[in-house]
Amino acid sequence: MEASWKSHLESVGAVFEDTTVIHYGNAKQELASIAHKDKTVICALSDYGIIKISGTEAQTFLQSQFSNDVNLVTANQAQLNSYCSPKGRVLTLFTLFQIANNYYLQLPISLLDSTLKRLTMFKMRADVNLDDVTDNLLCVGLAGSSAQSILTKYLTDVPSLNYSCGSENSLTVIRLANETTAITQPRFLIFGDNNTLANLWTNNLAQLTAIAQQPWSLLDIQSGLPSVSNDTVDAFVPQMLNLQLLSAINFKKGCYPGQEIVARTQYLGKLKKRMYLLKSDSNELFTVGTDLSTENAEDDQSKGKIVNCQLSATSGIEALAVLQINSINNGKILIKQAPHIKFTVHQLPYPFEELKEN
Repeated sequence: MEASWKSHLESVGAVFEDTTVIHYGNAKQELASIAHKDKTVICALSDYGIIKISGTEAQTFLQSQFSNDVNLVTANQAQLNSYCSPKGRVLTLFTLFQIANNYYLQLPISLLDSTLKRLTMFKMRADVNLDDVTDNLLCVGLAGSSAQSILTKYLTDVPSLNYSCGSENSLTVIRLANETTAITQPRFLIFGDNNTLANLWTNNLAQLTAIAQQPWSLLDIQSGLPSVSNDTVDAFVPQMLNLQLLSAINFKKGCYPGQEIVARTQYLGKLKKRMYLLKSDSNELFTVGTDLSTENAEDDQSKGKIVNCQLSATSGIEALAVLQINSINNGKILIKQAPHIKFTVHQLPYPFEELKEN
């Protein structure tokens, strides 16, 4: 983490464990704040890094690598996108946006080096520059009742559509899709340098509740927005993570790694797994990749894996998990190695498509 940014976070109450903010003085109250509709929360998204892609052939190169249509990304339109292996499995999931004709890729910082290495390997002699700009272009998340009014101080037109964006006053703002059930207000990603973001934070301090990454991740869960980490790299085809429902796949674009398998799954195959929202009364957190089963399972085979799991803002835990579709009606979902922990399946904020019959 860049030193001056860490200094700013400490000045507004951040408590660190190594380089990670764990809370701002009262983790329990901060978590509870996301369930209050009159609260506005801000989060330093330091668990994410940013790759800058520039050069005359940047657009063509990225179009050949990613699952979504990069040609649709403009200064006013960002997108959710994925990078797949040749086997059609997701290696990383990210937000792609544009500033001053350059592309920027925001992804989990734990996957930045491997993604940068892979992109570098495939660019060959193309006029493409790939740079880690994590310390230069920082990001905060903003959500809640005053988010829109705060941003009107900085942008003439605050983004109003899913993944629409705008840049003004040294800020780039992206509106995230799928408003959560906890905060029925839009969420935004705000990018800028250290001074610009620090000034936005301190100038609006009275309206803001600072939260660590975990409560923000809970909002991702409630929005049905998956994540890919080191434990789930190359584990799921995009449709298992509901990416076709989140407009992160374009089935009309040309070739990219894994495209044939992704298209075959969509048009010829029958989807056997998809991502669900789970809730449990337990307060025990489980790691990404934890195996799941069901109450009435006829064998001891894993029926799915946890994608993300966080404490709920009220009580218990909430999780996103990829599960076998035919296991959903086979009793409650269980932690395979801790069957006393039971989950119920809940409605995501977007509908599932009708599955093909074989």
